[in-house]
Amino acid sequence: MNRNLLLYVLLLMQIPAFGSDATPPTSAPITITLGQSSKPISPDLFGIFFEDLNYAADGGLYAELIQNRSFEYQSTEQPTWNALTCWQLTTRGDGKGGLTVQDANPIHPNNPHYAVLFVAKPGDGVGLVNEGFDGIPLKAGENYNISLFAYQIGGKPAPLLARLESKTGAVLGEATLPAPTNAWSRLSATIKASHDDNDAHFTLLATGAFDSEAACTVLSGDPLAENTFGAAPVILPQTSQIHAGNQFTYMLPAHSLSVIRLHAPSH
Repeated sequence: MNRNLLLYVLLLMQIPAFGSDATPPTSAPITITLGQSSKPISPDLFGIFFEDLNYAADGGLYAELIQNRSFEYQSTEQPTWNALTCWQLTTRGDGKGGLTVQDANPIHPNNPHYAVLFVAKPGDGVGLVNEGFDGIPLKAGENYNISLFAYQIGGKPAPLLARLESKTGAVLGEATLPAPTNAWSRLSATIKASHDDNDAHFTLLATGAFDSEAACTVLSGDPLAENTFGAAPVILPQTSQIHAGNQFTYMLPAHSLSVIRLHAPSH
């Protein structure tokens, strides 16, 4: 049965703040006919909406553990960002050294920046620490594969020590990586987490000779990445809408090289 619903919408007109010639409010009718057949909508028509808020993409859907892995963060994306955002220099024992970002000899044009670690005195280690996306979540017993590209700029090459550490500095797992050569090369190892920790961080230490200098870039980690994408159902929406406010493009493999890559193997 057709029913007419008559709605009266009050149209508020602009009323001057001063003066006596203010226009009084007027009303206008809007008629809605219920029960009338509308245009059919295909049951196969659906869409996807994704908005990269907080860590919805990086650190979320894209299960990367290392933030700013390629040292490409810049203030044009976020005012507070720079190439060393989420990274800091660490010196252990009586170690002494420095950390800079350079672009004279990049591994690839898509990744022009890399970190250079100078070890003046090795002590118990001089290296880099990454905080992840508000911490790196670890599960006890899980294996985390670490890989990176590095090269020795000067001094005597020495093995690198990759660690997963708690916020207080407790070692939750570690692995030794081969010494870098004088050309960009890929180094890899596997770390098994000894404890659960939702706020861990990643540490890369140089423990070698005095006055040595090594370069590395694109430190990366994505646990269960194969499960996240490899086992995900294929969805082909008729429509899609993506709002990306930061590094969502890192989800595209061609965007950057995984110079340091940390992930847990799929089961």
